[in-house]
Amino acid sequence: MILTSTEPQIEGFWITAYKGIVQGHTWNEFLQHAEEIGANAVLNARFDNALAVETLFHGAGVVVRPLRAPRGAGQNSHRRKSLPLLWSDR
Repeated sequence: MILTSTEPQIEGFWITAYKGIVQGHTWNEFLQHAEEIGANAVLNARFDNALAVETLFHGAGVVVRPLRAPRGAGQNSHRRKSLPLLWSDR
């Protein structure tokens, strides 16, 4: 599964490595390219069709891992606004 977000981060996850730019002419090519470079998430995901002859999905391929709650922290102690997040499990 590749996590994707239009934001520069995914709430609840640490970015542990940058893998490079992810690109694809279709959504499936985009996700396949992320897998090929070893990313498990893509940040700043965009669809660019500024040139009528070519459309392209692009973003930053990264490796993320879930954050762990600090010891003793209650479930509701760290409320933040959720960021837009798209899940893909091709």
